[in-house]
Amino acid sequence: MKNISRRDFLRGTVAMGICTGSCIGAIAQIGRFTAANKRKLKEAAFWKPLAGLNQNIPLHYLRFFPAYKLKHLPVTPVHTLETARKNALKEGLKYVYLSNLPGHMASNTYCPRCSKTLIERIGFKVISNAVRKGLCPYCQYPIAGLW
Repeated sequence: MKNISRRDFLRGTVAMGICTGSCIGAIAQIGRFTAANKRKLKEAAFWKPLAGLNQNIPLHYLRFFPAYKLKHLPVTPVHTLETARKNALKEGLKYVYLSNLPGHMASNTYCPRCSKTLIERIGFKVISNAVRKGLCPYCQYPIAGLW
């Protein structure tokens, strides 16, 4: 059996899910990156293979919080997560979230066309949902997902 990279494995798994009509999403926990290692933040991301398959796949970035045997490691800086999100959006993904930063604007869902807030969250709790019949109520852009 041939060794395959994580990126190729991810791409194959997501492609299989899309072909079978499954609801797909990706989650990535990001640790701290040093200034000399910022390039790895872009290289290590999931967004390139995801964006190449389907720009509507939601990507959730999670902040690393040290616990148990990893207490000596630092918490992921918010700026690192914001940079990862910005890069994923630049690559073409439409729904990129910072999921475990309660109150952060990147926890919400925005319309890819008009940028209005569609789903407002605090943590993982939905506070309001303006999506109607799978469309943005402001510009009628189709919003990906199961509504």
